[in-house]
Amino acid sequence: MKWIGLTLIFEGENPAMMEDLLASVFADHGISGVRIDQPDLEPEEGWGDDALPKPEFPAVTGYLPKMEGVEDRIDAIVKAASALVDAAGFCLRTQSVEIDEEDWAESWKAFFWPEKIGRRIVVKPTWRSYEPEGDDIVLKIDPGMAFGTGTHPTTSLCIRKLEELVRPGDAVLDVGTGSGILLMAAGALGAGRLVGVDNDAVAVDVAAANLSLNGFGPEKRELFVGNLADRVEGLFDLVVANILAEVVVILIPDIRRVLRPGGRVILSGIIEEKVPMVLDALTGSGFSAAESELDRGWAVCVA
Repeated sequence: MKWIGLTLIFEGENPAMMEDLLASVFADHGISGVRIDQPDLEPEEGWGDDALPKPEFPAVTGYLPKMEGVEDRIDAIVKAASALVDAAGFCLRTQSVEIDEEDWAESWKAFFWPEKIGRRIVVKPTWRSYEPEGDDIVLKIDPGMAFGTGTHPTTSLCIRKLEELVRPGDAVLDVGTGSGILLMAAGALGAGRLVGVDNDAVAVDVAAANLSLNGFGPEKRELFVGNLADRVEGLFDLVVANILAEVVVILIPDIRRVLRPGGRVILSGIIEEKVPMVLDALTGSGFSAAESELDRGWAVCVA
């Protein structure tokens, strides 16, 4: 099959925020897997000897099957992205290229390298080598078409909080599990019950493969296609959701319903400006000790 790679190239302040907003534009048009170019991202010394040159500008690329109506889909995506970028005071230009499915499936891998996310957690793509040091916990991952490689600030913020909060035997729920990276981290840190839910069936398949790759087979995890309200049963010690602020706020009452008394919630996918909205929603739903932490314009909220 032929595919069209549509690249949205942007310039402006806080590019990390715009990356996720443009990724959400693709998601709104049925494209859940994107490639993000980050010119300022430097691989660790010795890890990138055969890496391709860094991109010149920050960009987000989505892939559309070349079939009837693809031009209309591209026009709609560009129109929505342009409105978003203009409102944020950014500049936007677009590029598109036709590629074969095999080329698309492999080309992005050149940009993904092992990265130490927290104090102990190292995320390693399956096609790279990494020698653990000290008490490193190495997670092997093949993200495929699902969000969550550990390089985005929201994912790394969540992983650092998991390192602080997971206790041996905890029941952990990951809402919007994506690649399964947060469940893998929780399991590696000693959690006893691992449950993930995502409304994207492709993401659930990717999460299942990655969890199995790291020793968390079907007997050690539960994965569902759907949403928190209609699929998840039981109570949890810890719930993590790395989605978007608006979605997080809607989910907070359901998250409270499935938390044990004294349980904790970790919420991310939140731009700095929307932290007060999330903290207000938490306290309004009966949570206490709500606090936030920032990284490159993104926030994690814990309560």
